[in-house]
Amino acid sequence: MILDGHPEGFETDGARVFANVPDARHIAVLEAGDIVGRTRWRFGETGRNFPLAIDADNERLLTVTRGRAELLSFDLSDGALLSRTAACEDADDAFIDAKRHRVYVSCGKGFLDVFAQGNGYERIARIPTAQGARTSFFSPTLDRLYLAVRATAREPAAIWIYQPSP
Repeated sequence: MILDGHPEGFETDGARVFANVPDARHIAVLEAGDIVGRTRWRFGETGRNFPLAIDADNERLLTVTRGRAELLSFDLSDGALLSRTAACEDADDAFIDAKRHRVYVSCGKGFLDVFAQGNGYERIARIPTAQGARTSFFSPTLDRLYLAVRATAREPAAIWIYQPSP
């Protein structure tokens, strides 16, 4: 499939594949059998989009931008941009915690942002982590968020494990 730039994140809703294309500042929507990503969900010059997550409960596609750091939500049915919420800088991963109705975003500026699922995706917590720690994984099965922390002159590389609270 031909895109307008290097893709950085992928998600699927079962029928389509969504690819973040940060250099082009859009999300490419790929239907089965597409050779060229014809549909693009644009959001202006806000920043470069990296992580993607699908909020199935609210039928939204979420992306987080770098530059002007924002959590953006799009209507899954038509790609309409529904909300913009300030987020931590240098976002790399975003996950939905359906059990708690939350969104987790890990950022290289040393924070983990927590948003309430829903119309406006209000930020409800900003948890300090470590500078450069932006790669993460949330496991609903294990009910844990794993954060990759870089080595420093004083500390070895590590994986920090977070257990979400009710």
